[in-house]
This record gives sequence, structure tokens and C-alpha cells, in this order.
Amino acid sequence: MGEVARLQRDNSALRRMLFGRRSERTKFVIGPGMLPFAEFEELKVDLERATAQAKQVEIATHTRNVNTRRSELPAHLPRERVEHTLPEAERACPECGTTRQEIGEDVTQELERLEICFVREIAQKKYACRACQGHVVKAKAPGRVLEKCLLGPAFLAQVAFDRFANHMPYARLERKYAVEGADLSRSVLCSSMARLAGHLKPVFAVHTDETIDAITTSVLQVDDTEVLQRNGNSPGGRKVHVWAWRNQDGGVVFHVTAERNQDTPRRMLGARTGLLQGDGHDCYKKLGDGVVLLGCMAHARRKFEAALKGGNTLAREPFEWMNMLFAIEREAKALGISDDEARLLEHRRAKSVPILTALRAWIDDASLRQIDLPQSPLMDAVGYCRNQWVPLTRFAENGRIREISNNACENTLRNVVLGRKNWLFFGNEDGAENSMLLLSLIQSCRELGINPLAYLRDVMSRVHETEPDRMHELTPRGWRSAADHDAKIAAARRDLAELVARLQFDA
Repeated sequence: MGEVARLQRDNSALRRMLFGRRSERTKFVIGPGMLPFAEFEELKVDLERATAQAKQVEIATHTRNVNTRRSELPAHLPRERVEHTLPEAERACPECGTTRQEIGEDVTQELERLEICFVREIAQKKYACRACQGHVVKAKAPGRVLEKCLLGPAFLAQVAFDRFANHMPYARLERKYAVEGADLSRSVLCSSMARLAGHLKPVFAVHTDETIDAITTSVLQVDDTEVLQRNGNSPGGRKVHVWAWRNQDGGVVFHVTAERNQDTPRRMLGARTGLLQGDGHDCYKKLGDGVVLLGCMAHARRKFEAALKGGNTLAREPFEWMNMLFAIEREAKALGISDDEARLLEHRRAKSVPILTALRAWIDDASLRQIDLPQSPLMDAVGYCRNQWVPLTRFAENGRIREISNNACENTLRNVVLGRKNWLFFGNEDGAENSMLLLSLIQSCRELGINPLAYLRDVMSRVHETEPDRMHELTPRGWRSAADHDAKIAAARRDLAELVARLQFDA
């Protein structure tokens, strides 16, 4: 009975792993007659062996914790204490008339936010010699981030974050800050962001090199999308391509080109060689022998999913096998071996390779192509897999490849897509490049677990004082790895608390 219970438990765990709530996880079933090729029995044995191995891993189900106790709010935030006491008239005991004494208190907490703008006056005292009526000197003050700019570092960081992380158009930002008491036109906001982007160009240049250099040691991912670009106030416009480059450590670079062709990846990579993961577009196919292309299993799976949704049940098997491949990758992450090249490669060879073998045989089977119509979605999926087979399956030969799909880069590019739905278009070429520069730094901060506001406030104040050979310390990766990172965050929080305590304003 113990063995039966264990097998039932393991089977239930595997089903939860494979058949979760996500739409792309469906039932994995294999039986006689489902594969239209002669090698069915041999492949079935290999596949069942891989399935049995996968069943050995238990995946915990999601449980909703019912916690009636209110969680404590973050301790680092400034606090305001508001005390409520009984009036003197209500302190008398109704039984004997004796004045009741304080014996304790009940304290509750609520999170509040101050949406205020304030003006910082920078006064430089001047001094002169009364004896000779001359020799006037003025006290030194720290240089401003942007000379002759209305906005200070914290405000500039907030505008950049609202614009490029929260995707707010300048017209909406204009109304938002007006409510907070700042009368700023959208032209002022736009020009400030342009100047900030120019201010951070030295940091961005080093950050770009850091991100793209990852192709030589790990994997570089790439994807692109289209955005409308206008020329000032002229009507119409043209579609331009926004490219997203992402390494496996979370570094992100966005840039804009007029066309989608081989010139862009060639210019971006230069003489670099290594592993490049994309969607299989022709623009990546002639980058030289040193650039090894990796495919995206998610792209292949979507094509079979489209055929399945179109009513072609023949697509079910390859779709389910690809789900199994993703389940094996999730298993590797659950086991903590995704960053161990040797163990990850061993894991894939034992479990993924038999599934790839079955999938390849299914794709190569001539009878399938005879059954289905030549121009159907299913045959489109089959053709994609045949043409991309080598890039699609390289993950089974190289443990450096942590992902079998390009989904992480696609998710990064969603920030551009979401922004496009709000601000609709780039105003001009310079505006497009400035926007992508700031978005690159902000998105890299988010991927690396850095507070973008704290990063921007600190870096924009230091960039002109930093020597070129130390500019890597100001990139998101360098800033995070600095020994004083925690101290910077603590200092920023103290400054905020002191500022809130000093400010006096009407409620």
C-alpha cells in the first residue's frame, strides 16, 4: 500500500506540473496508433522512460495562506505618530467617579503617501572685504545635474520612471504634476528627458558593451517590434523597429532602426562571437561562423497550438511533447541545477533527448504531410520545425543555454508594446533614441532587482565626476555590485525621512 500511495502522489505531482492552469499546459497522453511511423515501439519506450524519470520530482501545489493577522509595514519607511486621547470629561468612571488612568494603547498602522512638489532654494553666500571694498568671493555649491533646468535629480528620476516604466504620455504627466502643485508643460518635461538622456550617454555606452559582451561567455537574446515614428508635427509617419537585446544576467539594451535586416545585428555584435537566441528570422542567419544561432521552442509550440485551436487534432502530439520539454526545464529550476552547466546538460540528455527524438520522427513522417493540406497551419508548424531544428535543439548539447525559448527577451520587449499603446508614437528620431536609452537603464534595474529611482538619482549626480575608466561602476550591474549599495539605499531613505520631517505645508 505504501508503494501504491507513493506512486499516486508522484503521479498527482506530475499532473500538476504538466496540466496547470496555464493554457499551454495540456494533458500528455501517448498510446498505440498515435504515432504514424514504424519506430513507434522503440520511441515509446524511450519516451515512457523520460516520463517516468520526470515523475520522480514532486512539485508543490500553490496554497493560499489564510492569514487573519495583518502584516507589518516596512520598517525602513518614515513614520508619523498620531495619538488619540480621551477628553477629560470622558475619563471619569461611571461607577464611582474616579478619574481613569492610562494603562496602555492599541496601535494600528496604515500606509500613506505624500504627493507634493517643493522648491529647493540653493543659496550661495557672498563675502567681501570691508576694508578695501573688494575681493568678493562666493561660497561653492555642488554642481547641478542639468544646468538651467527647472527640475532637480529626484524630480528628473520620477519623470523618467513615470514615462518609461509606467508608460505615461507627457500630456498625462502634465496633468499629474499640476495636481501636485507643479505647473510644468509637456514641452518642458520632454526637453528635460532629452537632456537627461544626453547626460547619461557615457553610462549607456558602457552598459551596452557590458550587455552585448555576454554573447562571448553565455547567451545573448534578441527580439524586435514595430513603433510608429513621426517627424515633428507632420501627419503620418513611418514604422521603425525597436530591438531588444538581453543577456541571461538581466542586462537589457533597446535601440531603434529604420529597417529590419542583417545590418543591424552585424553592427551591434561587431566582431563578437558566441550564442545568439532569436525567433529564426532571416536577418540573423548570415552573421558569420562564429555566431551560433539558438531557436525558440515557444515560437514552435505556438504554431502547433494555432493548428490545434484551428481544429486539427494531429497537432496535439507535438504540442504536448513541447509542453513536456518546458516541464523538464521547470523541473531543473526546481532542483536548482539551471546554473550548473554539467548537471543541466545531464538532466536534458536523460529526459529531453528522447522527447526530441520522438518529435523529430513525427515531423519527418511522410504520411502526415500526405494527410494534411499543404498550406495549413499544421504544415506551417512542421516546416518551421524542420527549418529550425538544429537551432531549436542546441540546448540539448550545451549547458550554457539556460532557456529553451526567447520568452524572457519577448517579455522585456513588452515594455515597449505597453508604452506604444499609451504614447502611440515617437516624435522624431532623436526622441526615439533618447527614450530607448532611458528605458534600457530602467528596465535593466528592474531585471536586476534595483530600485530605478534610487539608481537614477545617484548616477545622474555622479556621471560627470566619474573618470571614463570607472564608468562601469555606474551601469546598473556595476551599481548593484558596488560594496556600498546597501549604504546608498539606507542613505536615500534617511534623506527622505529628514526631508519629510523638515517640510511644512498646508494639508
